[in-house]
Amino acid sequence: MKRIGQGFIGGLIGFLGTFAIMNGNIKLPFARYSFELNVALLLIGAGLIIATVVYYVLIKQTAKKEVSGEEEDALDEWKYKKFSDFSLFAQSALIVNLLLACTSTLTEQPLWMIVTSGVFLAIITLLSLIMPTLLKAVYPERPLPATDDKDYAKKLLEMSDEGERHVMLKGLYKSFNSVNLLLFVGILLLLFYSLATGASQLFGIIVIAAVLLFTNIQYIRSVKGK
Repeated sequence: MKRIGQGFIGGLIGFLGTFAIMNGNIKLPFARYSFELNVALLLIGAGLIIATVVYYVLIKQTAKKEVSGEEEDALDEWKYKKFSDFSLFAQSALIVNLLLACTSTLTEQPLWMIVTSGVFLAIITLLSLIMPTLLKAVYPERPLPATDDKDYAKKLLEMSDEGERHVMLKGLYKSFNSVNLLLFVGILLLLFYSLATGASQLFGIIVIAAVLLFTNIQYIRSVKGK
């Protein structure tokens, strides 16, 4: 019932927004501020990369400590929370720097900015690739699967205990619902932008709709197969 309500509200907002745009002749001057936007993304991307590196070094150093008893439990909790922060920073940095690389190229920014965005993207990609290695440092006592194993994600889930699997699956389910809603909103926003500026975003709308359809089909097939 909640999802039906969200869909109805989204449809209503879409209709009203479309009507307003078609009758208001709204223009969105993104190109005018493209340099400032890319500078902001550059600073955010650099900050996220620095945070990712700092957390990586901090976790690697702290994981080498030898403790026992209550200190060991406290250290395990600390490593878990810091690794979660590291993952968040790494994924955020990857997305922001990918966006930076795209916007700086498409808006014809200075060469130094395009090169910098490429370097940043390469750095954070490497940091993301070594994430499983850092996981082994966090949990050295666990028989983690090899990083080059084609079933790495599946085996990692299987080796987790019941409580960990519950937390992971709960988080994934919430993310799945959020992604569904946000992709739907994204389609509406692209429609608004197309109507407001006259620049068709039909290809982007088709791509997002295809991704939305694929993820829902994949989810339903996975659930039915259990």
